[in-house]
Amino acid sequence: MSPVTATFAAGFLFGSAIDSTCQVWQQSCDEEIGACLLYDKDRYRYAYNALALGVTVIALLVMLVVWKFPSHKDGEEEEEEEDVGRVI
Repeated sequence: MSPVTATFAAGFLFGSAIDSTCQVWQQSCDEEIGACLLYDKDRYRYAYNALALGVTVIALLVMLVVWKFPSHKDGEEEEEEEDVGRVI
């Protein structure tokens, strides 16, 4: 479930970052906004790379926390394996 929600969230985040760099939007006669016709290349590059860097830093921090504070201790895992093989 987590990869699915991450995929949707990434699409929304990157889509909004890319849309924020649009300079000229296509408009129809009934005043509906369509696709972007012209992007600011510099703002696009900075927004895209900054968002990618931010997501990478957050993922790295989460990985470091999980590595530093595991859910089990090394000794506990070995004790559980010994208890499984023992007949009571």
